Order: sequence, then structure tokens, then C-alpha cells
Amino acid sequence: MSSTFELWNPSVSPWQVFSLSQLWIVNTAGPKGTQTVESGWQVFPTKYNTSNAVLFIFSTPDGYKTGCYNHDCPNFVQVNNSIPLGAGFSFYSSISNGTKYMATMHLTWWLYQGNWWLQYGSTWVGYYPGTMYDVGTGTTLHSSANQIQFGGEAVGGYQFFSYNPLFFLPTFPQMGSGYLSNSFFAAQQSSIYYLTNTAGSSAWSKLTAASDTTASCYTSTVSSTTLIFGGGGGYQYC
Repeated sequence: MSSTFELWNPSVSPWQVFSLSQLWIVNTAGPKGTQTVESGWQVFPTKYNTSNAVLFIFSTPDGYKTGCYNHDCPNFVQVNNSIPLGAGFSFYSSISNGTKYMATMHLTWWLYQGNWWLQYGSTWVGYYPGTMYDVGTGTTLHSSANQIQFGGEAVGGYQFFSYNPLFFLPTFPQMGSGYLSNSFFAAQQSSIYYLTNTAGSSAWSKLTAASDTTASCYTSTVSSTTLIFGGGGGYQYC
């Protein structure tokens, strides 16, 4: 599974949690719930102590009952330390004088010899051991996935304006570049494909746009093997 990510720094206020762009490799039939391999960039100020997007990975073997980012637990075996997980990037995409300037990264996951290997650009970073998904009987991510997803995710909160009288509003961060998918300036993931076997054969993904939020918050559009997505969030429940 592979995607080229535009790198953006969406605004995340102190009353909000995070905003990200990522890919998900999913087994929905895990013995203890959904199992995933995940990666992308994330703006999560309270976790990473920066308002800039950082590279992240995440995994869960049991429907998010457990799971962790990066090296917060010892699951991920890193073999090349030149790509630091949880660190920022040298360049980010920007918009200036009506022009969109793109900075990108390319991520690939390959199920090889029972382990999920991460490639950043041309560098093999490390792997999730397939055995970590063997938490019961049945089909697990140790052997295969049955779904792949690409997109953005944002988690908001509530901003309090007064306590007497009590007054607060839901608030959600920007996603991607902060523009909805019908804008030329919207964020993208492109050249999306998946590996069809452990020998490395690949096929272009047939994407279907989906959303689980209101269109005033965020939207997504598909054009061939490119996902276009984003939005401004704001003072509304997204």
C-alpha cells in the first residue's frame, strides 16, 4: 500500500486535539476486533510539543482497545534510524499569491515474510512483526488485510467562553490545507496503489470518496488515483 502525501500544517488550537493525513491498512475480521497498520503526518501539539506536522505510525491488534504511536510501545522494530518517527519535516506545502507550493513524502507498507515493512521514500525504516496481530484464532493482519483507507482525520473539543452563565462551543481544527475538496488549494494524497502479493506486484487503487462528517466541516473528492480532501472545521460539531 502506497501513497504520496502533500505535507501541510493545519491549524490546531489549544481547545482542539489533532489533525492528520494518513493511510490505514485494515483487517476488519480480527479475532478481537479491527486490526490496523497506520501511517502519515499529524499535527498533535499536546503530544509532540510542536504546531508542525510530524511523521507518525500507529497500530492496534484488537479494535483500539490497545495500540500505540511510534515508539510509545516496543511493537515497531526500527532498522534505520535516519528517519525519526515523531519528528517534523524540512519543508511543508504552502499557498502564496494564489500559487500552491507542494512539499511531499512517499510512504509504502509491504507485507513481507509475515511482517509489515515501512518504506519512507526509498528508505526501509522498519517493521511491525506480524505475530503482534496473533491475538486469537482466525484471519489476522499477520497474513492479509481486507481493506485499505486513505484520508484525513480531525479531533476537536470545546472552547469555553464563560462559566456564569455557562457558554461553550464545539470547535474542530483545519484538515489538510484548510480548504474544502472543491478548491484548487485543497490537500491531496496521490499515486495511490496497493501490493497484490508478497512478491511486490501492485495495482492502482480504485478509490471511492467517503465522509463521516458534515460538508460544511470537511469534504473529499476522488480523481483517478488521487484523493482530494480537507476543510476549515471551525465552531461547529464535525
